[in-house]
Amino acid sequence: MNRYSAYFLVFSAFLPLVSCHSLGEITSRLINEGPPKLESIQLDGDSIISVYTLKEKTYKKEFRTNNVLTKSVVYHDDGSTYVITEYKDGIRIEQRIFSRTGSLKSLSKFEPPKSRIISKVEYHEDGSVKKLNQF
Repeated sequence: MNRYSAYFLVFSAFLPLVSCHSLGEITSRLINEGPPKLESIQLDGDSIISVYTLKEKTYKKEFRTNNVLTKSVVYHDDGSTYVITEYKDGIRIEQRIFSRTGSLKSLSKFEPPKSRIISKVEYHEDGSVKKLNQF
C-alpha cells in the first residue's frame, strides 16, 4: 500500500459525516457521536470498500478509484484540514476548518477547469530533475 492509499484510508473513515445533508448536521454528529470507527477495508479491483460503525450503526462506502489519481489529507495545527483530490481531468481542493470545540467554521471547495496543468517533479539519485506535466 502506498502513501496515498494510506491517506485515503484515513479520509474514508470520515465519509459518513459527508453523507449528511447540512453542515449543521455534520457539526452536531461530530460533537455528539465522535469520529467513526473503521471496521474493515476491502480492495476489489478499482474500488475501495470501507465498513465502519458510527454510534451503533454500520455503514458501508464504496469508492471507485478509476478516475482518482491521488487523494491526500493535510492536517494543520490550527485545526484546518485540506483534502486534495487529483483526478484525471483536474484537481479539487477542499478546505475544512474546525474550531477547538469541534464545530465546523467553514467549508470551501475549488474545482479548476479541466485544462489545468498538473505538474510533478521527480528528483533522481544522479542529481537530475525531471518535470512532468499532465493536462
